[in-house]
Amino acid sequence: GGGGGEPVIVNLGAQEPEAILAEKHVPQPQILACRELGAAFAEGLRLGVF
Repeated sequence: GGGGGEPVIVNLGAQEPEAILAEKHVPQPQILACRELGAAFAEGLRLGVF
């Protein structure tokens, strides 16, 4: 069920404790994809779909 696009997964590849705790920099394309997903979710809430 359910429609929508593909899930958004941003894997920053941090495996070692130092990398996990380090500051992360999310690439701009992934930020934009998350922003679009959030906007679609907000519109669904506004319309009472969720």
